[in-house]
Amino acid sequence: MIIDAAFAPARAMPPRPAGWEIALFAAALAVSGLIALTLVFAGERTYADIVLAPGRPPATFRSVETPPGTFSPGRLELSAEELLELHRGWVSYLTGRIGPQPSGPREHFTRSERAHMADVRNVFIAAQVAAGLAAAVLMWLALGARRRRMLARLVRAGTVAALVMVGGLGALAAVAFEAAFLLFHQIFFPQGNFLFEPGSNLLALYPQDYFYGVTLRIGAAFVLAALLLAAAAHLSLRRSGASA
Repeated sequence: MIIDAAFAPARAMPPRPAGWEIALFAAALAVSGLIALTLVFAGERTYADIVLAPGRPPATFRSVETPPGTFSPGRLELSAEELLELHRGWVSYLTGRIGPQPSGPREHFTRSERAHMADVRNVFIAAQVAAGLAAAVLMWLALGARRRRMLARLVRAGTVAALVMVGGLGALAAVAFEAAFLLFHQIFFPQGNFLFEPGSNLLALYPQDYFYGVTLRIGAAFVLAALLLAAAAHLSLRRSGASA
């Protein structure tokens, strides 16, 4: 019996994804997932939960003289519905759903603020293209892994790697959000037109705690979804008797 066992054919090792496949899966999952969640949390419900939360002071806008694009001394307190309408219009513009910038009977933003929003639109549209490409990469990797019967392993390993990646970025943002926010703008807006004086209408519409709250929601949703995906892949491996 001992001799028979010694000369028995070795059990074939289950196929495992290569390191580059895991890294590429993690990067594609992070890019597509984070951008998709950004679009989800850009909606008016999140805006209302943060900017229009009970107890927050009302948003006060300064009047804008349209020809020179400078502020005049007048003040205007916008209602919650007016702020939501402005946000709704700008999100539609930034995501490419409408062509021209939102406008109305009263001008709220200077030329420099509108120029910055045009740059933000370019970043949003490029990000959506990147998310589509990342989703295509995920599909390609998944189909290849499925043919080689290692899809669950790739999903588990790649999702855990994405969790580590996004978790590290989230920890950095949590402890140094202002520095991370500034670095983000310096990378994606090298022209430097993202700095506005305190009290500008764009900052009144989108205060910094709005971006902080949205970032927390995106990070938490990604971590939860990734944990569920990794757990599902792990359970699939355990059911097949190949959890290692």
